[in-house]
Amino acid sequence: MRLLGGRTRADCLFHCSRTAIKLPLLPMIAQMSGRGFEFPGDYITELRDCNDLAENFDALRARMEEDGYLLIRGFADRDAVLKTRQAIVTKMDESGCFQPGTDPMDGIIGPAGARGFRIQTVPDQDIRGLFETEPFLPFFEQYFETDAKMVPKTITRIKAKGKGTGIHCDNVYVGRGSDRVLSIWIPFGDLTVEQSPLAICFGSHNQRSFQKLRDTYGKHDADRDRIKGANNAPGHFSWDLEDVTEHFAGQWKTTNFRAGDVLIFPPFTIHCGLDNTTDRYRISCDCRFQPAADPLDPRFTFASGSKADSELLRHRYQVANGEVPSVTMEEARADWGL
Repeated sequence: MRLLGGRTRADCLFHCSRTAIKLPLLPMIAQMSGRGFEFPGDYITELRDCNDLAENFDALRARMEEDGYLLIRGFADRDAVLKTRQAIVTKMDESGCFQPGTDPMDGIIGPAGARGFRIQTVPDQDIRGLFETEPFLPFFEQYFETDAKMVPKTITRIKAKGKGTGIHCDNVYVGRGSDRVLSIWIPFGDLTVEQSPLAICFGSHNQRSFQKLRDTYGKHDADRDRIKGANNAPGHFSWDLEDVTEHFAGQWKTTNFRAGDVLIFPPFTIHCGLDNTTDRYRISCDCRFQPAADPLDPRFTFASGSKADSELLRHRYQVANGEVPSVTMEEARADWGL
């Protein structure tokens, strides 16, 4: 059976070697909200890849249940990923985002940063095309054991120095659709842990100590409920790694990424983006796949940044801007007993 990009089902892990290729793992400092942690260390350990499982989908599903994520090294073709990066940085360069005289592909942050850049200036197909021609769809059809589809909305994120992403689970944004939807995070370039990669809280998706968190915070809706996220970031639970581990246990994990690596996880896995402490942008994208017959969350029906998309997200920004009465995440946590 031929699928997107002309590949067959048998080609689903065409680029995925059983032997993972990794960036050198050197001692460094992983930082969140300005606080540094040794990596690899006792507090933040390394994510394990599942390349050894290759096309054994029963084993991959079992690993997802056990770990709450799948890290697949070299899943997408490295050259294809870097071609997508080229399309993005070309438009960023037109907006003056880079240090003058440097190669935009190096991503060195300029004096003005990326404030004047809008990702919508990059043709949507330049980003979506990667997911449509690389083996994502055939992989997920075998993973779900049924027809699958890519959720229409992709979100490209650009993190400058000092920027990260607060601690959250995706269900607060995608919980109106399929409960089998899976998020895919892919960096458009090589990243060390100092450049704002994702970090996963191991155990948060299934450990009993997180059950109350999943049943309360995890099931609130950032676009329905009147709750200001931590640091006024919609849907975010906290910005403090130890806030999570001291209250609920778990183990924070991250790694260095190469272009082509992907991280896949379900809606209740707690994660964050570490601080970028370098002089280079972190450019990444997240998208979602789910069984084709399952309902689609309406918030992911339209392209990111479109007028229709902005209307669907209006509530979260009204809450953040104080336009409607709301409670803080700290007040909500007290009410939930967290």
